[in-house]
Amino acid sequence: MLPQFYATLFKTNKGESMKVFKYDDNWSVPVLEWKDLEKLGINSDDVEWTKYSMGGTHKNRYSRGERPVPSIMSQADQIWEEEWRAQGSMDQGTCTCGNAIQVNVIPKRHKYPTKLNLAHAPRVQGNVAKAASRHGALNFINNKLKELFGDQIQASYYDGWMD
Repeated sequence: MLPQFYATLFKTNKGESMKVFKYDDNWSVPVLEWKDLEKLGINSDDVEWTKYSMGGTHKNRYSRGERPVPSIMSQADQIWEEEWRAQGSMDQGTCTCGNAIQVNVIPKRHKYPTKLNLAHAPRVQGNVAKAASRHGALNFINNKLKELFGDQIQASYYDGWMD
């Protein structure tokens, strides 16, 4: 059974965002609406959305489509890869898949928030190496989000699942 959410809008100094409450307690998480993705250069229709924690991924991420991957995604991937190489291209830790930097979004025609993968980990198996090299890309994405949406919206690191 999926958790029950309800959403209320709140205003920030940089625009409108959404705050989602789980159940009726004080736990809440600010999320972007699908329209907000355009400010990041991402078209919501170009994302393959999923309800699972692995997050939605840009359709051209793994193929050569007509549209290139948005610059915020490709730059964050490149920063993460460069930091991993600078740390010695290590392959330490448990083999995991799906490691990514994610932000909460309510997609078009959806009622509940889901995750969007803004950056994917370098092609290495070890989760320790991926986690150790994520900071540059995470800071890059959070700085972009702060510029556009204020302090409310933050990206986070998802450690993937064991393979």
